[in-house]
Amino acid sequence: MTVAELKKKIEQELGLPVTLQRLFLRTQELSQHNVTLLSYGIRKKSTISLRPPLNLKNKSGLIQAYENIPKKPVIKQIVFQSQEGFNLGLFPKPTLEGTSGVYFIRNSNRKNIGIFKPVDEEPFAPNNPKGYQGKLGSQGFRRGILSGEAASREVAAYLIDEKEFFGVPPTTFVEVVHPYFGNRELAEEDIEENYKDMAPIASTNLDKKLVKHGSFQKFIENAEEASDYGSNMFPEDEVHKLAILDILILNCDRNEGNILIKKDSNKRFKLIPIDHGLSFPDTIDICSYELVWTEWPQIHKPFSEKEQEFISTLNPKEDTIKLSKYIKFRDACLKNFRIASTVLIRYAKAEMTIADIANLLYKDEPDMVAPIEEIIKKAEIITETMKGSISREFLNILSQRDKKPKIAKHFSQDIILEESKEKENSDLPRLKAKSTIKSFAATKLLTDISEEPDMFDGNKNSLKVGRTTSLTEKKENSFKHTQEVLDGSMIEMSSEESLEEENSTPTKITKTIARKASMPDLTGLEEEKGEKKGDEEQADVKKSKLHKGTKKKQQQTVPSYLDDLFFYYFEEFLKQKIEVNREEQDPDFRQAKI
Repeated sequence: MTVAELKKKIEQELGLPVTLQRLFLRTQELSQHNVTLLSYGIRKKSTISLRPPLNLKNKSGLIQAYENIPKKPVIKQIVFQSQEGFNLGLFPKPTLEGTSGVYFIRNSNRKNIGIFKPVDEEPFAPNNPKGYQGKLGSQGFRRGILSGEAASREVAAYLIDEKEFFGVPPTTFVEVVHPYFGNRELAEEDIEENYKDMAPIASTNLDKKLVKHGSFQKFIENAEEASDYGSNMFPEDEVHKLAILDILILNCDRNEGNILIKKDSNKRFKLIPIDHGLSFPDTIDICSYELVWTEWPQIHKPFSEKEQEFISTLNPKEDTIKLSKYIKFRDACLKNFRIASTVLIRYAKAEMTIADIANLLYKDEPDMVAPIEEIIKKAEIITETMKGSISREFLNILSQRDKKPKIAKHFSQDIILEESKEKENSDLPRLKAKSTIKSFAATKLLTDISEEPDMFDGNKNSLKVGRTTSLTEKKENSFKHTQEVLDGSMIEMSSEESLEEENSTPTKITKTIARKASMPDLTGLEEEKGEKKGDEEQADVKKSKLHKGTKKKQQQTVPSYLDDLFFYYFEEFLKQKIEVNREEQDPDFRQAKI
């Protein structure tokens, strides 16, 4: 379906003319009518926002925040005050510094209250005013970040600071319409004195040059830069917060010019991080000299109790999923964000320092390879090797690790299978039995899969998988079917599916079968040998191939940042690296406290 076809369908359903429809996917407007929804990255569960046409009640400009980005009252306030400034004829005031278009937005008192950074004026974007023009999506100054992506990273850095731990100034996405963007030769004095006599900005057939989308950040008044002071004057906790933020977002550019300094009532320095457009890269290729704090002595001090408490609240997988709902990131960028979060959590838990994390993530020279790159590569290789041999049951457990599921302690040697008789699942392979779990890979995976001691009952080779309650007792989950493969090594179980999905309804367990894992025969489950004839065998072979093909196709569509098998192996290699580091620092150290 194309954008034009979707708009026609909306017109038929809602009676809203196509010319008055403005469709958005997160922060991107679907402006090209002949482009398919798939080309915009729209999938079955994507949310498309229908926004009203621009209502320009005044002649001198408009600013409005995007509805789908969480906003605190302070953001709404500065957007409102910015509109008051536009109403008086004030226009976005460009800065002369930097390589992109950046504008000060002022209130009715002509004071700077916001910083606006348009997407199309970023380096190597179409309308860059500093001479660095190109197509959106072009390679920028930093490897791993494309033109047109900086604004989303500015907003993302603020979104992950939900608890205001880092002190990132309030930031959101806005749409700005102003005549200045169509005629930059206008002098501000001319606009301020003659704005009442200017022709109104047409709300229909609007000149696209006048419309800008980008990030909008609160302006910090009376702030100084870190370059005005020596690093030894900065409090340890402030430096740690700055470094933790840069580690999480994989910031590629932290210099003294994008660290603002303010003093509190006790004359204590407070560091305010700004300019996060060069973060969340699709590749981890960062040199230590690109982050000024890597040379500061404070990073060699251990994490404080408050910092450890904050880090313990992080959930790499859930935080990544949450971020993806608001910002349109590429999969590789989200994967690296989850990697960085995992590194921070593991190193903090092992009582390592920020300096240790820096030695893992960053390299001294561009042609060198950072240790984190080697770990990622090894995890990717083993993941590709093991995919296809790891059962769905193990992957299902991996996907629930961050949620710390409680697995039933009943039936220490039993496996409880749930058989569904839904018609829609009638074409699935029948349940089959196996005798024991012998695969070393599978056993190793189960042995190390969790720190929960109740997952195993003494014997680590015996997995307790049990479900004794009806699926209707928990609305959020629904098991559709359970499958066991007769290969002597693996158990497979279908993944949990959210009840919010289409055609997904709570399913009652129609039959529960409990059998000893050591028993070779399960009455009523194992097919009698020799009964199938030629046609039936061919039909089963085709059905099995179809099922396998569907399974492979589903695996390919899983975003890389949700590849739980990769992150399992990544964490295993990361643990080994931490142990090596601890042994190098302390010869008497034998086992990391992980």
